[in-house]
Amino acid sequence: MIDIAERIIALEHSGPVSGAVEAVKRLVDLGVIADDTPYVDIVRFRNLIVHEYEKIDPEILYTLVTTRLGDFRKFRDELDRVM
Repeated sequence: MIDIAERIIALEHSGPVSGAVEAVKRLVDLGVIADDTPYVDIVRFRNLIVHEYEKIDPEILYTLVTTRLGDFRKFRDELDRVM
């Protein structure tokens, strides 16, 4: 998601951005996605996993992975709509 956002920003000559959350938010400004809320949550959780993985409760991780996959599908569908 982050790589895709950064690639779109580069193609649209709309960067640079200061980080992954800003990259997702920029997609709203570009009209690529309607709302950044679920995606910003995903990016922030990704950052937590990468930088503080030893603090992650495996049950919470499992719950998020099994209940939030629809957010990734929604992101894909929003990209398909405009790309």
